[in-house]
Amino acid sequence: MELLLQQLLLKLEEQKAPNPFNAKTVIVQGKGMERWISQKIADQCGVCMNMQFPFPQKTFKNILQSFLQKNDFQDTVIPSNSEVAWVLFENLTDWIQKGDSYTVVRDYLQNDSDGLKRFQLSSRVANLFDQYSAFRPQMIFEWAKGKPGLLEKDLFWQFLLWRKVFNNRRAWMSPAQSFEIVQNQKFNHSDYPD
Repeated sequence: MELLLQQLLLKLEEQKAPNPFNAKTVIVQGKGMERWISQKIADQCGVCMNMQFPFPQKTFKNILQSFLQKNDFQDTVIPSNSEVAWVLFENLTDWIQKGDSYTVVRDYLQNDSDGLKRFQLSSRVANLFDQYSAFRPQMIFEWAKGKPGLLEKDLFWQFLLWRKVFNNRRAWMSPAQSFEIVQNQKFNHSDYPD
């Protein structure tokens, strides 16, 4: 880690911006790494300021969103986990009323008079969808085409909810879907950061 830190410090020194208000970005895996790096930069330079430490997933989403906005997808949005969670929270009760596939979810949400279980489930499912986009993109591509793939019967409700969330909002697109669009497009690489 120390060798990587030294390389980072050299890069930061080489790339001193003429405008002190332009933030430097260092992608990190977690808050602990962010704190450690910022402390080491402060130890070395006297202060660590005007630095951004986004996580890889957020950076990836921002790059995709930037690409979509610069091309023919100006109205397309890659929703945050919290946006997906709130859509699920607002609609979950109505969506799961019919169909055998939702039995597991209905059973879980029984006796949820205050909505806490529904809120927690909505947040967890939104996070799960985000994880699927990152680690199982092929499954998301299939879901977007209406194909559930090889899901076990007790998990089929995830496919149905994903379709309701992303297909009922024309402008919404999962990160996996937007990445597929980027792969199939020809674009000027000079418009995007290295």
